[in-house]
Amino acid sequence: MEAIATIQHFGVNPEIILAVKKNARALNTRILEEAHFREFREITGHHKLPIPKEVAFGYVFMLASKGAKYSTIKRKIDSLNHFQIGLDSIFGSTDFKETLQGLKNTMRDRDHNQVITKHSKPISKDQLIRVSDELTRSGTNKALRDKTIVTLGWMAALRVSEIQNLRVNDFIKEEGGYILKLYKSKNLKAGEVGEKWLPKSKSSICPTHALERYLEQFPRQGNEHLFRSFRRGDVESEEVITRRSLQKLVTLLFGEGYTAHSLRSGFCSSAFESGATYSQVMQQSLHKSVEGLKAYDQSDKRKNNAVNGLV
Repeated sequence: MEAIATIQHFGVNPEIILAVKKNARALNTRILEEAHFREFREITGHHKLPIPKEVAFGYVFMLASKGAKYSTIKRKIDSLNHFQIGLDSIFGSTDFKETLQGLKNTMRDRDHNQVITKHSKPISKDQLIRVSDELTRSGTNKALRDKTIVTLGWMAALRVSEIQNLRVNDFIKEEGGYILKLYKSKNLKAGEVGEKWLPKSKSSICPTHALERYLEQFPRQGNEHLFRSFRRGDVESEEVITRRSLQKLVTLLFGEGYTAHSLRSGFCSSAFESGATYSQVMQQSLHKSVEGLKAYDQSDKRKNNAVNGLV
């Protein structure tokens, strides 16, 4: 029978093997992992490995209850898991993975609802025009991208996820403008395709002109994402713009209290102010019911308020 050689057969010192494995990871990564492990031991008082199931779950929920972001929790768990390589680790179990995914979904929904209900002031048409003109005067590549983002986001009543996922072939040129096809949206069922109309006009916030001018400067092909992030020096990168960057962009351009959702809510609110019906707004917003739109309709409180006849 053919002998099967093992590391032990060669008389290799186990400490050398451990040193090699340890140094396979970047120094900063190792420093962070060790800091996370020290923090875990200080908080839980648990020093032995492997980490018991009840301690691991308790630690995760303690972090969440203190307001830690999911990404922070996941990074700390990954660090602890590294210290349990070769051991029976709870972090690799199906139960733990499902709990972590449930926590992620819960925190995402919570954060989304907080942003929508508490912090998203609607952007008016006048505000959009002002910011658009400022970006045009800036004349940088990033300003051109930013103008296209806020113009399309507002005119098409897009959610932040929809802005991020826009691709070149989503836009179909028609006489008088473009049809924007959405294949994935909160308001769409599986296999359903939503359509939004982007008309051509002479306005400084014409969505058709913004799109065409942007594609002249940054050509895209087929299924490529429309918007990418920028590096220093006004240079476009190869990375797709993140939702976090979109949120920060709108806040930077319009001020505190405005988020990427302010583009969508701004379109709906402004449309109602101009006299649009619920049916007309729903064609662009793709809301499935009138109830979902009522929060954006403040027109009756202003136009038909009794105080208007007393001042």
